Amino acid sequence: MSRAAELIDRATDNPAFDGLGGYYIFIRRVAIPLLLIGVCMSSYYMSMTWFSHGTSIIFAGMVTGLSLGPIMALEQMYGIWVNKE
Repeated sequence: MSRAAELIDRATDNPAFDGLGGYYIFIRRVAIPLLLIGVCMSSYYMSMTWFSHGTSIIFAGMVTGLSLGPIMALEQMYGIWVNKE
């Protein structure tokens, strides 16, 4: 069996992916990037009242980058919580 097939089998047999009735993969691959886009857009538009366009883009990128860690940590905590059940 190839390495890619082993990785796919390991991912599909992972009990953490059974969380939320099978929608966990959807949340991981679609909702998290959409959440990051929302953080970026909202921080950009909120900072436009105080900063110029270029500074707002830099600020939005910094806020989005700083929010990436907590969002991924919450997703990992959910996976651990699902595995305990």
